[in-house]
Amino acid sequence: MNLIKVILAFAVLILNSNCSSKQSENESIVRSYFKAYNQKDYVKLDVLLADGIEVIDMGEPILNTKKEFIDMVEWGEVQNAKNEILEISYASGNIVVLEAQTNDRIKFFGGKPIKMTTVFTVQNNVITIIKAELLDADQSEMSLKKNAFNKWLESNDNIDKEVLHRLNKKGGLEFKKAIRLFKQRK
Repeated sequence: MNLIKVILAFAVLILNSNCSSKQSENESIVRSYFKAYNQKDYVKLDVLLADGIEVIDMGEPILNTKKEFIDMVEWGEVQNAKNEILEISYASGNIVVLEAQTNDRIKFFGGKPIKMTTVFTVQNNVITIIKAELLDADQSEMSLKKNAFNKWLESNDNIDKEVLHRLNKKGGLEFKKAIRLFKQRK
């Protein structure tokens, strides 16, 4: 009977060790992702992301291919996007990151970095799903600025509204142009 208890305890120890090792490996992948994202290292991102990467923002799917993700990173490069890890935890086999996100668009509408909880699903050593939920942002202040900006956009013919909100380099450049023109208005 004691031998069975020892064998079971050893098996539990091995299983816990494997889980801990896998968490550590997945955390390393997520940390590498943040570094590659902030450096706009497209080669490294290509290795870290699954071909069918899914990104879900505030419960809404926004993209589901690596090509679309790379386009979004190019948008971020134009908008000077940076994401900072504040805290990492684990839930249901996933890596949960409390992060601060900033870019020129966020600065324009809200002025300060926004905090998000982002859940990363890692399978076969690549990130397969990224789910982001906004934690804190002054929605009322941002809404006022967005409403004024959108109203201005409606009457402005110097902005290509077809590409303005696309998450790619062209959309990022057009958004940056719109911000500049909006700030210059009289």
